[in-house]
Amino acid sequence: MPAIMELGGNKANRARQKVRSAETTVTILKGGPTFYKMNATNDGLDVTSAEAVANALQGFFAGIAMQDILPGKIRETLVHGTCEYGRILTASRPTTTDAWVSYPAGVTGDVLSVISGAALQGFSRAGAASAGILPALVLVGTYASATTQASSVGSAIFSASTWSTSLAKIFVRVI
Repeated sequence: MPAIMELGGNKANRARQKVRSAETTVTILKGGPTFYKMNATNDGLDVTSAEAVANALQGFFAGIAMQDILPGKIRETLVHGTCEYGRILTASRPTTTDAWVSYPAGVTGDVLSVISGAALQGFSRAGAASAGILPALVLVGTYASATTQASSVGSAIFSASTWSTSLAKIFVRVI
């Protein structure tokens, strides 16, 4: 296993591994998912973003980017332990003029799923831990719920977006 395990002292166990971005124009964002690009060339090293992966290929999850990964660069992903800055989708809307719809709070133990095929590069709340599975991605922190908001709520950048995201702590268990 190419992962580097951080052990010893009074710190929580974490494992990380080196990967190389196989993207040509897209930067893989810190806190976003990465996926191995299995094409018989650099298998187990080259990764793509969630923007480039089909749902059927999510089984090649390679961890959470520990920093932005520019095209062609080698960086690290977190494959076991807590990630302090996971990118969580809280709400979306079809256009920037639509109202922000309400969304439920996220609580510790919520199972997360990967959002693929979107520039968001993040995770969404799939449900409570009572889903009866051993999840690989679990929300450790919390975020508050919100009621429906006007389309112009928030900063100019936020009101011009169709995604509402939060950074939250995620536990990842790949290895």
